[in-house]
Amino acid sequence: MARAAKDPGTYDLYLRARYQWHRRSEQSLRDSVPLFEQVVTRDPENARAWVGLADTYAVMGVYDYLPPRLAFPLADSAARHAIVLDASLAAPYATLAYVDTYFRWDWRSAEDTFRRAIELEPTYSVAHQWYANLLVTRGRFEEAEREMRHAAELDPLSMIAHAGIGWLLIFARQFDRAAHQLQLALKMDPDFVLAHHWLGLAHLGAGRATQAIPCFARMLSLSDTGTFESVLGLGALARAHAATGAMDEASAILAGLLEQEENGRYVSSFQLAKVWHAMGDVPAALSRLERAFDERAHSMVFLRVDAQLAALAGEPRYQRLIDAVEGSAS
Repeated sequence: MARAAKDPGTYDLYLRARYQWHRRSEQSLRDSVPLFEQVVTRDPENARAWVGLADTYAVMGVYDYLPPRLAFPLADSAARHAIVLDASLAAPYATLAYVDTYFRWDWRSAEDTFRRAIELEPTYSVAHQWYANLLVTRGRFEEAEREMRHAAELDPLSMIAHAGIGWLLIFARQFDRAAHQLQLALKMDPDFVLAHHWLGLAHLGAGRATQAIPCFARMLSLSDTGTFESVLGLGALARAHAATGAMDEASAILAGLLEQEENGRYVSSFQLAKVWHAMGDVPAALSRLERAFDERAHSMVFLRVDAQLAALAGEPRYQRLIDAVEGSAS
């Protein structure tokens, strides 16, 4: 069975690491890694600390803080080590399923492993939240909404779960419901960056580009330059400008993102592809999506359900990418 850390000082390090993980900013996640590493150095058999390290690398992979081919294998290794230490814990199974979803693209293994995690600990909110993410990739939106709402009920203070309901409704193309849910989330925490981003996407999906722009601008005002949030916000802002016909503004933002990439910042090719697509450059968008596939970019798992790319459905190169993602478990 799982046990507490050997001494209060080690447990304090663990709590500090988890606090940083829950904050989910790039800096807080980077700060959590050495804290978790200190815990497992002091107490190598602390399975929960190994899970914490796994969760940190997994989220860094999804948030583009690290290249996927670096982040997810580290997450996988730490989670498997946690299971060796304590197979009764639900959390490492949820993390492995998360890696199956976003890196291996192994849908059957992901679902089986999420179900195992939930069976071990039905009240583990994160497992329900991450399982909802998998269900979105499968187009099972009603099930996904039930799981995400259950996650929010289990952890009423989890902003990512409350806002996640709105996020998944965007994929279901229920844009007005999504906007309403995200507005509710922002009443809980007006500074929750991702809720501003997703609210902007809901407006954009509903054809309200002029309403989307202030959402993305607010997101950027809350984000540090060069972070995942700022890259995501800039890409979305460029798409919104393109939707209003302001191509000069969109082009300037795209140039800035490419400059960040040239300077060594990891910028997801998937996000760049969306900007090119919004600007009407289909060949460039498809080339970047093909590069995103090679990078194992996590967002590729949403390719067949992403409303923002639906116009590419008739492109053979796009369909080949969908087929490759759907059949490429590794």
